[in-house]
Amino acid sequence: MSGPEPNHLIGMVEQMFNLEHRPVMPKLISIPAGDTEIERSMTGLCLAINTVIETDYTTHLHEWDERRNRLLDWHEHLRAHPIPDTAEAVGAIDRGEMSVTEAILGTDRWSEMMDDLAAMARWSATRHQESARKLGVIVDAEKRAIEIRHRGDARVQQILKSSNRKLKKLAEEDVTRRDQIIAAGRREVEAVSEVAVKRTNLLIRQVLDLDENVAVITTAEWLRKHGLDS
Repeated sequence: MSGPEPNHLIGMVEQMFNLEHRPVMPKLISIPAGDTEIERSMTGLCLAINTVIETDYTTHLHEWDERRNRLLDWHEHLRAHPIPDTAEAVGAIDRGEMSVTEAILGTDRWSEMMDDLAAMARWSATRHQESARKLGVIVDAEKRAIEIRHRGDARVQQILKSSNRKLKKLAEEDVTRRDQIIAAGRREVEAVSEVAVKRTNLLIRQVLDLDENVAVITTAEWLRKHGLDS
């Protein structure tokens, strides 16, 4: 009599367990400081990005732990239900003490386990896809924010150079025209800043919408919450 054999389904559970690597916390971005409107918006965007990164990682880690615990439960169940000796199993089946499934697989919960393993595999894939989607939005937002800032800075430099050229052509006593040029330049700079702030705030909105915990917060509320409002 050979006696019961270890349940071969354990290998399937162990393989899935070993494939589930612990999530790695993504690197948070540094938070810039500044007093101008565009600098405050950039700070708000960076804070939003870090909030989404941290929340997604926490969720990912929690779900990873839950899946591993479920896999460990199945592992223990299979260890407690080895494949029975064939001769003993035949007798037990004849006496109505054991099902054919138990005789072959060691457990009547085989179908339930397979469904659960498949569900966890889909769950893990969905989580990785969702994290990748969020990261893609974040990377794009960072890139666009930098472009907005650079374009704004370049435009301001153009305005300043143009204003300086006009001022140099004026007679020293032409105070009225000088004031007009300076005022016009200031208005242009303010307009550039306003556009840059609006575009950056739209990026904040996109990032906040990635996390249901902060998606309900308006961009203005987010900036105010962090002392970044005007």
